[in-house]
Formats: sequence, C-alpha cells, structure tokens
Amino acid sequence: MTRLDTHLPVRTPFDTLRRKLVEHPTLAQAYHQIAADHAGAIPADRLRPLLRRVAVLARDAPLLREMDGAFERVEAAHASRIWVHRAASAPTHAVRIAGRTIRFVTDDPATGRFIKVNLIGQWPYEAGVVRYLVNHLRRDDLFVDVGAHAGYFSLIATALGAVAYAVEPQRDLIRVIERNAVINGADRLHPLALAVSDREGLTSMSRFGGSPGVQVHGELSQVGRATPQNRHVDWIPTARLDRLFLGNDLGDRLLPRIVKIDVEGMELRALTGARDLIARNQTGFVVELHPRLIAGFDGELEDLGRLFGGEDWRVLDLTRDPPTPVALAGAIARAKGSAGA
Repeated sequence: MTRLDTHLPVRTPFDTLRRKLVEHPTLAQAYHQIAADHAGAIPADRLRPLLRRVAVLARDAPLLREMDGAFERVEAAHASRIWVHRAASAPTHAVRIAGRTIRFVTDDPATGRFIKVNLIGQWPYEAGVVRYLVNHLRRDDLFVDVGAHAGYFSLIATALGAVAYAVEPQRDLIRVIERNAVINGADRLHPLALAVSDREGLTSMSRFGGSPGVQVHGELSQVGRATPQNRHVDWIPTARLDRLFLGNDLGDRLLPRIVKIDVEGMELRALTGARDLIARNQTGFVVELHPRLIAGFDGELEDLGRLFGGEDWRVLDLTRDPPTPVALAGAIARAKGSAGA
C-alpha cells in the first residue's frame, strides 16, 4: 500500500496537492485528508479545476462524488470566511451600555434607519428595558428577544454574558442580526427566522426591506390578497414559545430567564402561546403593548388579566424612571388611555 504524506508547504498547497494527485490518482482518502488539512490555503476558485483533473486521472465515479461533496464543504467554508471578514470590516455605530461597547453595522438600510431613529439624539434607547436587563440578567441566563429587529436587545444580553435567541420574521433582518453578532463577537446570539404566535403554521409578511414596525399580517382581513402566488409576500413559520423552549428534550436548560416581546399588535397571541412558561413563574416578561394594533388581531388588553392575574406576578412600568410597580388593572387602563390620546 502506498503511503501519501499530507504535509504540504504553507506557500504552495495547491501546487503540491496537484502534483500528488498526478502521482497517486486513485488515493481517495488522501484527497479527503489533504482537503481537510489545508482547506483554508487552497483558493476556492481552483477547487473545481482540481476536481476535473481528478476526473481525468482517476475515472472513478464514487471517488468523484466523494470529492465533489468535500469540495462543496470547502467552498462553503471559504464563502463563510469572506462573509465574516466583510462583516467585521463594515462601517459601524458604537454605543456604550453598562460599561460595554456594542457596535451596529451602518451600511444596511434597515440598521441605518434604526440607528437614526433610536440611537442618535435620544440615548439611551428604551432606557427602562435596558436597565431591567442589566439588573436581572446574569451570565449564562437565557434571553428571548421576540421581534428582535437589528438585534439591539439581544446584543445587550450577550454583552452581559447571557445567551440570546433573536426571534425575527423579516428575512433581511436575520442577515443584519448575524452581521451585528459577528462584529461584536457575540457567539451566544442565535437568530431564529420565524414569528411567535399562539399556534404553529405559516403566515405571511410583506417584503418591506427590514422596516421597524412591520407586523405579521397573514390573519388580518385587509390583506386577503396575501396568496402564495404573490411574489411581494414572504411566507414564514409561526411557533409557540411553549413549543420552542419547553417542548424539547433539553428540559430546563432552555428555560428563558427573560422574554422580551415587541410584535406590533400580536403580543397577546405570543403570550397565549407561552401559557406554560407563564404558569411556571420562573420567566420575566417584558412586553411592549400596542392597544390599537391588538384589536386588529381580535384581542383586548383585558386578556392580560387571564394570563398574569395571579398573585405571583408583579407588574413594573418600565417607561418610568425608576421602574415603578403598578397594579395590572392600572397598567391596562393607562395603556388604553395612551392609545386613545
């Protein structure tokens, strides 16, 4: 049996590999080993020509299939490295939170709008929520950011040492969240491309290019033309929070410490899908209420009483400084009054 040394010179791995292929054209395992050991040093655009050379020399269909799969993985890894490098070198806007610097890419229209509206001239944005996260999130806690947009709260959570699931239905924003995670080294931030509701299925969303305030509208009567044939509509999965974080084999390892919900009117649907989480009384919920929009989803603010009406729950108004304990009925009345103003 011929032994093939897979140690290649650093400067010329491709040329050395090509020479060894000529000398030993049928050693499939050697091809795999060399590709695995030196994938980063072989130009991705030269992998396919290399495969054609193997085809001429080896004339082995199973081998070619194996090599093709290996090269696909190498090409994917190469493309990922290019993407990470570009994200890391993008222009950014930096903010300071609890002594930590968080950066956002500014070359994306969605993030640019978010920064212009929320992070310039009125800092800190959502100060009450930020203060709540700083005071209540601890290292290794699980934070669920429902309606994550560009990942603002998710990045704050990971900067505090928590693990964050950034739940966002807009596909353009998933890429933004991933880029913001890269430039902040937020390996504990996990984007989830879906909408949270009280049921599993599919719903629709117009393609607005990652705009703040866009809502999932598949069940709204005024959008009856949202059919699968409409190319201006994306169809996205919906899931219940109970199913995501309790209906799995990980037990309490995926039990959220805090769930933040800002879903433009679907907050009652999202909370209804979290009944079991609420019943456990181990998760804090930070909910932005949209009374006018809730009505569009056949909900009423009074429904909050059915979900959080027990004595175990304490309600805080995070719009006040410092956050102020309030009665649930009073919070509902105030929210309805603000909506009618």
